[in-house]
Amino acid sequence: MKKKAIEQTLVRASALTVGAATSRVVADKLPIKNKHLKRGALVLSGLLGAAFIERNSTSKAFVQDMAEGVVATQAAYWIKDVLGEKFKENSLVTTALGNPVGSYSNPVEFRMGYANLNQEQNTIDTSYQDVTFEM
Repeated sequence: MKKKAIEQTLVRASALTVGAATSRVVADKLPIKNKHLKRGALVLSGLLGAAFIERNSTSKAFVQDMAEGVVATQAAYWIKDVLGEKFKENSLVTTALGNPVGSYSNPVEFRMGYANLNQEQNTIDTSYQDVTFEM
């Protein structure tokens, strides 16, 4: 492996990550109520950004990779929004899309992924007992 190839890979990975994170923040803050329109606009803007930016410097390559991160993230969320309910029983698609039953309207469920926590608030009454340990 060459040092330059490793550096370029790290820069690309960080740019994709920054683009993905930024796209989630922008999607959350955009005042567009229709989530399909919002995600479509972000995908289109990311595609245009990635297509028109030339990779002739490190900073331009970073910005282009950020745009690609926006496209990948928002396109995946868009697919999840459209197809999530249809494929929730398909374990392969469910794994690929993340947690398709969650949504931004229920952020806890959306972020929990596959944690199978009891959704009911059950309590168990037990007697209180003092316990001491002697050594």
